[in-house]
Formats: sequence, structure tokens, C-alpha cells
Amino acid sequence: MSLLILVRHGQASITGDDYDLLSPLGEHQAGVTGRALGERMAQPAVIVRGSLRRHGQTASGITAASGWSCPVETDDRWDEFDHDGLLAAAHPEYATRPALLEALAAQENPARAFQDLFLASVDRWTGGEHDGDYRESFPTFVRRVREAATELAERPGTAVVSSSGGPIAVLAALSTLGAHDAGPEVAKAWGRLNEVAVNGAVSKFLRGRRPTPTLLSYNDHSHFEHDRDLISYR
Repeated sequence: MSLLILVRHGQASITGDDYDLLSPLGEHQAGVTGRALGERMAQPAVIVRGSLRRHGQTASGITAASGWSCPVETDDRWDEFDHDGLLAAAHPEYATRPALLEALAAQENPARAFQDLFLASVDRWTGGEHDGDYRESFPTFVRRVREAATELAERPGTAVVSSSGGPIAVLAALSTLGAHDAGPEVAKAWGRLNEVAVNGAVSKFLRGRRPTPTLLSYNDHSHFEHDRDLISYR
């Protein structure tokens, strides 16, 4: 049986011109996570990263801090859902990043304002009534993550995956509910799990006899608890 160690990327540049880059905090989180993994476990057979730059930066930070020399592979099925597309579909006035940043800057609490917009956009996406508005529907998103995890779990040895909160929460929701595809219960569970995902947190899954890898632990960020400033959610 194979073990999957899924790591959420470090904090991205949520208020910067390019979201898909780690912030200074995100780079530090990746290093702390890498050191913790290097101390807790033997070198994995492979590190797999999504195709996004923040996935690559996180994988590099983990590799450097852990001292591992295993191969690193890229699989875009571990990419996050298109949050920009979700925002644009629900709020066309924020279809461009400059427009979104300008609107957020005018708010008393930009982080809270973005969170409210984001959650409303996600609810619309997972609701199933507007699937045609999106490049990738929620059921399609769930399917491609499950397929990536199932294929990776069939390979021998442990794999560490640098991904995002969305894909990791998909596997946690499917495993917890014993589900195989998206449905209302999966969407509800996924939303709750994704909302509390910590940057740099570690989730573990075991490939057994079930169609979806079995959840062993979710969102472990105990390696940050010595310094609460290391904990971020977006």
C-alpha cells in the first residue's frame, strides 16, 4: 500500500500583482514544512507538484529544507480550481485583477472582503445550477483530482504532493463520506474542509482497497504551532 503526503502550498501573493507567487511568508512556510517532513519521514519515492508556480516554489522549498534528492514530477491535475474564473462568473465587475484589487483596497478589511466574495463565488460554483458558466465544473474538478490521486497511489512507495487546498479537500471529502464522485454532500463537506485549510499544512492518505485513498490525517500544521505568525489560510 502507498502513502500520499499532500502539502498545501505556502501563502500566495493575495494582494500582489501576481497571485501565483509565494509571499515571503509563503516561502518561509515551505521551508518550515520541508524541515518538519525531513525530520519525521524517510525520503519519498517521488515529489509531485501541480503546474502552478506556487506549487513549484513550495516543492522547491520542501526539497531544499528536507535535504531530499528524489525526482520531482509535474501533474496539472493537482492544480487548484480557477478561482479567478469563479469570481468573474459570479461578479463580472471583478473580471480583471486590477479591478478586484481596487475594490478590495477601498474596503476597511480587504482580506475579509475578499473572503466574502470568494465564498459566495464558490457556493455558486458548487451549487450545480450554473455549470455551463465555468471552464471546469465542480464535478469535473472532483473527477480529475480523484483520478490523479488514484493513479499516484497505485505506484510503489510514498509520494509527497505539492498542491492546493481545493484538491486536498476533495480527497478528504470523498474519503470521509465514502463517495466516488461529486454530489451535494461532497460539495458541502468540501466547502467546509477547504475553508479551514492552512498554508503549508500536511494531509496523509493511504491507498487501500477503496476506490479513493483513505484519509489518515487532515490539515496538520503542528509544525507551525511554535510561532502562530506562521499560520495563514489564504
